[in-house]
Amino acid sequence: MKSFWINLGVEDIEKAAEFYSKIGFEVATNGDIKSARLPEGGILILFPKEVFKKRVPFNLAKAGNEVLISLNVSTREEVDSLIQKVVAHGGIVTHEPTDAHGFYGASFTDLDNHHFNVIVM
Repeated sequence: MKSFWINLGVEDIEKAAEFYSKIGFEVATNGDIKSARLPEGGILILFPKEVFKKRVPFNLAKAGNEVLISLNVSTREEVDSLIQKVVAHGGIVTHEPTDAHGFYGASFTDLDNHHFNVIVM
């Protein structure tokens, strides 16, 4: 295997791209989709939901989210800074920064309710 990425359906691709750009991803446009890449690896492919529905071989869930996307950072300050950016740009903090299970981290959802956590490992 060479790599992997995560495909996400979003309601408003421009707003989603702006959100990810503002919290630290490098965003690029590729036709009717956008990619959001982290400097040290990891890519989210953002699809308008209607396009995403046509490209996947399954029905999209009506509710719920079975995936937690984890972001690894180097310092507690990076966790805190990212959470501040998430809030400033419309994301929702679902768990405030804290020490838990041997890690310092926090959780949030993006504009489309995709779940993330950010932790220092």
